[in-house]
Amino acid sequence: MKERRIAPRTPFTTEFRGGTRAVQERLCNLFTGVKRRGTPLVALTLALALLAGGLVACTSSVQAANTFDVPDPVFELAQDLVPDISGAKLTHLAWIGSYSGLFENATVDAFSYDVGVPEEDPDSVPLVGGQYVDEDGLFHEGPHSLLAVLNREGNFTFLADAGPWIDGPAPLLLSDALRTIGESREDEALTAAGETLFAQYHLDLADEALGWLTGAASCTGDTYTDGAGVVWLQLAGYEKWHPDLRVDDQVLSQLYFIFPRELAVRIMQQYVYIPDGLLLERDGRLWMRQDAIQRSFWPYTADRDTLAVVEFTSTRCVFTMEGTDHDEPATWVFTLDGKGRATSWLFTQYYTLSS
Repeated sequence: MKERRIAPRTPFTTEFRGGTRAVQERLCNLFTGVKRRGTPLVALTLALALLAGGLVACTSSVQAANTFDVPDPVFELAQDLVPDISGAKLTHLAWIGSYSGLFENATVDAFSYDVGVPEEDPDSVPLVGGQYVDEDGLFHEGPHSLLAVLNREGNFTFLADAGPWIDGPAPLLLSDALRTIGESREDEALTAAGETLFAQYHLDLADEALGWLTGAASCTGDTYTDGAGVVWLQLAGYEKWHPDLRVDDQVLSQLYFIFPRELAVRIMQQYVYIPDGLLLERDGRLWMRQDAIQRSFWPYTADRDTLAVVEFTSTRCVFTMEGTDHDEPATWVFTLDGKGRATSWLFTQYYTLSS
């Protein structure tokens, strides 16, 4: 790709990227440095600043306004990611989600952002991967990148950025970014936050896949009472899309994504493929027994706030949580094994379910 056009240099050009905060820091450093060299240089610097009307960033004479639905401090942090190229600007900034339990008394807020850089001849720019040139002639490295900030009671601090973000769940991208940056800086807190988020994300997947078994499934609010007086709740998100396929096959497919195949089949054989199963197909929808949690004998709980990662490698993640087993205190061990890719991590240990 050809070299990008930058703003012209002047005798007062200062090379740095960023917005107001970066300018203020540079000016503070400038005067601090001069002060150590003696009074004459301080006077000379002040005189030059007054004559020039002050030092400014040559590529951003007017501070950009926050037109996005995000707090101003987050907008300023994102502005610092815009390169010092004339005409470069932030074209997208949106909240993705907040993640707790990673840092004490704080959340990690994730945002997607995009930066456009002008091209003199947009039609001749070679594009690879997810790169594209928009209708305004701005070049983009990819669909979006990810910005992570630490939110401590409304005080936002930059944590990490990653991208361009082509595909994949945002929590996994954020987890990878936190772990990578933490390891490079030898920052144990950042590394641990990334590992915890990885465990949380996969635990969410498992909890959702077994919601009909644990009483945590999302329902539409519709109910049905059969001839035996059993009340059924309609599960949300399940619909018959092929006449030859059972609706509960969609549940089995979800379990395949979370657990080893043998364990997934065993769960279905124990709770679904029986005369008094917990799931029912009716009118092309999937229904769950209202008393499913009592009939499944699932008297297990765990406290998410106690999640602790005890082992983390490229192919194995082991974490624990404190909870109860039949109302008695218990320490649950959860084990994920895989090849290090998002779709290949499987729970081989989940509460009392083991492969």
